[in-house]
Amino acid sequence: MDAMSQTAFPVTLPCGYYDSRTGQVYNTATVVTMTGATRKAVADPQVRQSAARVLDTVLLHCVKTVGPYPVTQDVVDGMTLPDRDTLVAKIREASMGPLAHVTGDCSECGARGLSVEYDFRTLTFTGPVLDAQDIRDVFGKKFQCFPLNLPKHNVKAIFRYPVGSDQHKIANIIRKNPIEAMLILMRSTVVEWNGIPVNEVSPLLFEQLPVNVLDDLNVAFRDALPGPDFRAETTCTECGAAVDIDVDASDFIFPLAPKTRRK
Repeated sequence: MDAMSQTAFPVTLPCGYYDSRTGQVYNTATVVTMTGATRKAVADPQVRQSAARVLDTVLLHCVKTVGPYPVTQDVVDGMTLPDRDTLVAKIREASMGPLAHVTGDCSECGARGLSVEYDFRTLTFTGPVLDAQDIRDVFGKKFQCFPLNLPKHNVKAIFRYPVGSDQHKIANIIRKNPIEAMLILMRSTVVEWNGIPVNEVSPLLFEQLPVNVLDDLNVAFRDALPGPDFRAETTCTECGAAVDIDVDASDFIFPLAPKTRRK
């Protein structure tokens, strides 16, 4: 194949892109691999300050169509996080190969720079959820939603799938304070709580929940999202603890920097 050519290929979206104008959900995108222009764009310091902007940049460069539509910033902002992560994972694998090295920190002793190898050939993808779409009106806009029930805590809730614009709200917070980012994301996406619509739910709902309920809710929320599971387990080289490393999709775009490479 010509080194200058790019072969377009389809990617199935786990949630699908909801077009509020027509009521249609489109579950296929057409993508191409990254080029030098893509790498140059994501290397911009202003882009690299935000994981959400890194993903936006890759998607705008590499996703050509979603359903019948060319990809614009509005389309990227309206894509669900599971769809965004799925697209980036497929683009990254096709562009840079199946293996990726990323780093994380130990939650037990605080050691930094733990190296984790991902193999995209064995990455777990869940979904699609198209057969169970629940489209609801939220403050005048329609969103794809899902139920989240915790019988042990007598919780029955409806959340909407977070989208690109939600990711921008937490992009600069999640590394510094992941709990605050989680609370912001839940407040932004809750649609109904035990039968009470979101406009009647206290803005401090999640801050006021007991921590055991909040922890279970966080796990259930994450597990309810389809798409790739980027979580991986490694062993801390400092304290020996088994650690779950939670990596953002944007971390896969850059090669491992020489200063963090372990011999």
